[in-house]
Amino acid sequence: MTYQLPSRLQFKSQLRHYLRKFLNLQSQPLHPFLRRCPPRLQAPTFTPIPAPTAIPTPTPTGSESLVSMIKRTRPGVVRIEKGGGTGSGVIFDMTANGEAMILTNNHVVEEIAGQNRSNIQVVVNDSTSYQATIIGIDNDRDLAVLKICCGVFTVLPFGDARTLQVGSELIAMGYSLGLSGPATTTRGIVSGFRIHTQNGNLLIQTDAPINPGNSGGPILTVKGEVVGLNTFKIAGGLFEGLGFAVSTETLQSQLPRLKKGGDALFAVHNTAQWSFGPGPSSVRIEFRRPALRWIIEWNLEEGGTLLRITEQQRTGQKNYLGITDPSLGSTNTYTWLESFKPGTGKILVFQNGPNTLDIDADGQYTVVLKRASAFLESGENVVAEWDIGPDSSTIPERLTITEAPWVLEWTVETAVTPAEISVAKVFGSQKIYNSDWSRLVFATAEQGSGSVEIFEIGKFAFEIKGGGQTTVVVKTQ
Repeated sequence: MTYQLPSRLQFKSQLRHYLRKFLNLQSQPLHPFLRRCPPRLQAPTFTPIPAPTAIPTPTPTGSESLVSMIKRTRPGVVRIEKGGGTGSGVIFDMTANGEAMILTNNHVVEEIAGQNRSNIQVVVNDSTSYQATIIGIDNDRDLAVLKICCGVFTVLPFGDARTLQVGSELIAMGYSLGLSGPATTTRGIVSGFRIHTQNGNLLIQTDAPINPGNSGGPILTVKGEVVGLNTFKIAGGLFEGLGFAVSTETLQSQLPRLKKGGDALFAVHNTAQWSFGPGPSSVRIEFRRPALRWIIEWNLEEGGTLLRITEQQRTGQKNYLGITDPSLGSTNTYTWLESFKPGTGKILVFQNGPNTLDIDADGQYTVVLKRASAFLESGENVVAEWDIGPDSSTIPERLTITEAPWVLEWTVETAVTPAEISVAKVFGSQKIYNSDWSRLVFATAEQGSGSVEIFEIGKFAFEIKGGGQTTVVVKTQ
C-alpha cells in the first residue's frame, strides 16, 4: 500500500483539528487512569541568583562590650603586696590632693599591719608601686581602707546590689594566686543571697571562680559597677562554685566609719600617757603594744611652738644564741606628728609588738595612747610605790607580777638633770645584763608625769637615774 503525503491544505486542516481537540482536553478533568499516571518530567525552571551584598555592620545600641568594660575598669583594681603574699583591692575614692582610697579585706593586711607599715605596698595598673597607709579596719566584718599618695587614679563607682537577681551576670576581678601581669577576670552569675551569721554582712553568692589572691578585689556588673567585695569561698572535694562577696549594701554603710578609723574609734582606754612642759623637753618610751586598734591623742597648749612624735622601727637580727636582738638590726624613723603651733588631734595606730616613741616638744603638752580593750578596770591595786631622791639609782626591791597588763606610773618633780626610768625582767639566773633593761622614759631636765601599761608577767627590777625628786607607782588589777 502506497502512502500518499497529504497536500499542504490537508495538513493545515488536520493540524487545526488536533489543536482544537487538545485545547478541549485541557479544560476537562483528567480520566481516572491518567490521574494515576506519574507526571511528566519537566525541565528545571531557572531562578536568577541575586548579586551578593555586604553584611551590614550592627548599629551600636549604647551598651558596652564586655572586653571594653574590663579594659576600662582594670586600672581601678590594685595589687596589694604583703611581704610574701598578694591580695587585691579596689580604688573607690580620690581626695583633692591626689590621694587614692582603697577598699580591701582586713585579712589581706592584718598579717603585717602589726609588724611594719612599710611592708604594705600597692601596685597600680601593674606598673607603679606605692607605700600604703592603713586608714581604718573592721576586724569583725573583715574590711579595711588604705590610702596611697599621690597620682592620677581610676575610681570605680559603686552599683546598687539590690537590683541584682539570681541569674544576674557578674565579673570577678583580682590578682589570683599573685600571678604577674594585669588583674585576672572570671565570669559567673548570682547564685543566691546570704547573711553572715556572725557579723551580719550581706553576702552575694556566686559561681564565678574565686582563687587565693582575689580577696579584696571587686565583683562587678557587666556595666563595670562594683556591687561586692570578693571575700571568701567554700572549697573542697564535695564543693564547687561557692564564692561569696560582701554586698555594697554592707560596704557603703560601713565606709564612713572605716574612713574615720574603724575599730580604732573604740580606743577609749588609756594605756600610756605623758605630760611635760612648759619648757623644752624630750621623752623616749619603749613598750609593747599587744593588739591593733590604737589612737594617740595629743594636745599642745597655748604658747607651745613644737610637738614632734616619731617612732623608731627596728628590724631585728638573730644573735649567736639564735634570739632576735633588735640592737643588731637596722632602725628606721617614722614621723607620726610634727606641729609647730598649739592644737589638738588624733593619730590612728595599727601596729603591735615592741615600739619606741620619741616626743620632742617646746611647751606644755599631753600625749595619751589609747586602746580599744580595757584590760584594767577601775579597781586598780597599788603593788608598790617609791619616792626617789635625786641621788638614788637602783631600787633594791624586785616585784613578781602574775597578772598582765600592769601599770607603771611616774612623776618627776624639781628636775635638775635628765631623768631615766628603766625596768628589766629578771630570769632564773637572777642576773641582769645591760641588754635586759628597757627604758620607759627619758626626759631632759623638765618636770612631768606619765604612765604605761606593760603586758608581761614575771619578776622585774626597776632603776631610776637623775632627774630630781621622783615618784614611781606600780599598779595591778
